[in-house]
Amino acid sequence: MTVAAPRRRLADRDGALAWIFLLPSVVYIVALVAVPFFLAISFSVSDVTAGDPSYDFVGLRNFRAVFDDPVFWRSLGNTLLLWALGVGFSPTFALVILCMAAAASILPITAGGAIVGVGATSGVLLALGVPTREAVNYAVASGLLLTCSALVAAMIGVCGSILFASRGGHLVRAEPA
Repeated sequence: MTVAAPRRRLADRDGALAWIFLLPSVVYIVALVAVPFFLAISFSVSDVTAGDPSYDFVGLRNFRAVFDDPVFWRSLGNTLLLWALGVGFSPTFALVILCMAAAASILPITAGGAIVGVGATSGVLLALGVPTREAVNYAVASGLLLTCSALVAAMIGVCGSILFASRGGHLVRAEPA
């Protein structure tokens, strides 16, 4: 009497099981890394925009425009400066510089929001029948409060960064045992 060989299950087939486990990774890499990478290269040598998706090959003209732009060179200089500060001195010093730059740049952002808020608040209050003088005063006070609170938040961030840096990059100094 002959005994039939036991059937091999899928879990027993190393080759097939390996491909089944690798398939999600391969799909991920192709769909979310390789396709966008090659699309970016393709779009960089064309005149594709969000408003006009027609593809016209322009060669290296886009790169020439970037290299002719003074904003690109300023940004590159700022990046290299921060890199040099981080590598040459310390990453903490570079972080303090970034926080101070953020504190200086947050005021125009909040001031612009405050101006829009002043106009919108005044318009709503005037539409509700509030006298003009009170509506404008209330709206200006609201904008001033927004800008001042942003300034205080920026200063707290800068002071916190300086304090963090002065403690050697540790929030709490560890005591020796």
